[in-house]
Amino acid sequence: MGKRSLFRNRAGVCACVLAVSLTCGISAEKTVTIQVESPPLQTFEGFGLHDGCTYLERYRDTVNSFFVKPLRATHARFYIAGPHVDSIKAAFLSRFGYSDGTTFFHDYLKQDPDLYFLIAGGEQMTSLAALEPFCTKWAEAVKWLKEDQGLDIRWTTLTNEPNDYGFEWQGQDPTKRKCAPEFYAPFAKTMRSVLDSYGLTDVKIFAPEVSSVDSMCHVYINLLKDDPEAWPIVEGLFTKAYNMCADWTMKELCEESGKPYFTAAGSNLIDWHNYRDHGIGKDDVEQEYFNDNDHWGADMCGRVFNDFNHMVTHWGWYLTAHRPDGFPYSDPRFNPHRLAYYVDTSMIAGTDLLGELSSLGYNTSQWFDLGDGTAYMMITLKYYYLKQLAHMFDVGCVFRYCESDPALPHADMWYTYGQKPAVSASAARNPDGSFTIGVVNLTGCTSDGFPVAGWHATPYFEYYDAERYDVTIRMHELIDSGPRRFAMYRSSRTERFEFVDSVTMTGGEMTISVDPKALVTLRGSGGSAVVAASASRFQRGSLGDVRAHKGMIDIAFANAGSYSIKLAGLSGRIVYTHRKFCCSAPAQYRIPALVPGCYVLRVSGRYRSMARRIVVQ
Repeated sequence: MGKRSLFRNRAGVCACVLAVSLTCGISAEKTVTIQVESPPLQTFEGFGLHDGCTYLERYRDTVNSFFVKPLRATHARFYIAGPHVDSIKAAFLSRFGYSDGTTFFHDYLKQDPDLYFLIAGGEQMTSLAALEPFCTKWAEAVKWLKEDQGLDIRWTTLTNEPNDYGFEWQGQDPTKRKCAPEFYAPFAKTMRSVLDSYGLTDVKIFAPEVSSVDSMCHVYINLLKDDPEAWPIVEGLFTKAYNMCADWTMKELCEESGKPYFTAAGSNLIDWHNYRDHGIGKDDVEQEYFNDNDHWGADMCGRVFNDFNHMVTHWGWYLTAHRPDGFPYSDPRFNPHRLAYYVDTSMIAGTDLLGELSSLGYNTSQWFDLGDGTAYMMITLKYYYLKQLAHMFDVGCVFRYCESDPALPHADMWYTYGQKPAVSASAARNPDGSFTIGVVNLTGCTSDGFPVAGWHATPYFEYYDAERYDVTIRMHELIDSGPRRFAMYRSSRTERFEFVDSVTMTGGEMTISVDPKALVTLRGSGGSAVVAASASRFQRGSLGDVRAHKGMIDIAFANAGSYSIKLAGLSGRIVYTHRKFCCSAPAQYRIPALVPGCYVLRVSGRYRSMARRIVVQ
């Protein structure tokens, strides 16, 4: 714990004119500029939740009231599995159910009757012959959940984490993946056919639900894209983020396909047991042991802003309230995924719960009584970070692309293995016309203790040393809109989604100071019209014009540089690529001899891209 970063002060420093400066006692030592680009990108469909656990029945409404409404959840995801339909039903009722026949998902629906559900299952697919029996079992289970349990299930996975190898303790083959790549596209087509045969035409399929956005994630997606029948069947993309978050490839894919993009998890999951032979122990992997751990609040926000910046439309938190099976924690690897903890007298012998908790090492001042001394809860710090995000970025807001200093290793602030950005940010326009800007300072978070060696070439999580940052935000879209007031809110080790001050943006620019591991959000006033100063970031800097005529597409470049060009049909099939077109300004590029039809054109430069639908006559 508390290990120093192996990489010191790499962040590029840029000089900037401070339109507005807020400081907190001392001057910031570092500066960074966030460029907020137009045009608009994806529309946000809301935050979501995973399942929690059952509680003493008299407290079930109280516990669940902390999550759906306060976090403005629009959807919930849960996982069930079993060898046959009856076992799936039994597992659902056993895990989630109460004695009155309802489940805590019905408690969720009391909070919001419009809440809808995503469902995931898991089974190893080792042959084509296994696909239809599984899909049939799954369709019967989904139909039961919709009709008997009254759950509005709108999305289903194929199989959870298909790239993982089988679990021997579940009777699976540990030498084979959950779903062999060659079975994946047939799997999607079989699932769609079976769901339709059960009248479940409104239940959509998302994929690939891998644990991280890595090379295997792209393998499974490409398998679907290369099958002209399977790709339209998969109506949404879904990835988790135990380690690596949405990347540039996913961003381009969403822009080209128009598919919604779900993500879930939102925190790391490093199983240190896998590295015991190398002398790695649990203290070498950062865990969450106390409520005041602002590391995980900042880490979560870095992931959220990364995903917002890479076309994610639905962002889901993994675990809500946890009822530990053992103390002090049942499995500390999952602690970073938990928003709250719950204990009651049925779990600990005796009635002095606070005394029991104190003897187990908890700070009991962090726990509060739910009513009569028989049950207590603890809300983690990251809960308030997530609540702040949920109240600042409204459902229906439309994101803009944000880019930090181009001298940094990843100007798009990519959250992946190894070195994390010093500062990450996101921006969107809300349905009421207001703009929200979010900034998190990730410096000072605790790096993992994995040595750099041949068996592990880079640390999983590496953070810069703690530094306060002056963050200059430049919104090209608001250059000509006049002064604008923004309300500033902050979460940190000592603050829980608190209003700080009001600041003014002038000429589309302002500067704020952000402390290490702190989240700052800025919310403008609504109702005022905004005239975008530029219709496209490429039109402003690089791309002059695109025209389609007589079986050709002409692309005009205003600036010199290197660009890649890709043309795809609406099915996703690539019909033309040029990996590197180097030009001096001005320049023209022509794609000739095209069959009439509708295409998606992508032109990419360094950390910049444009996707546009083109109709060729």
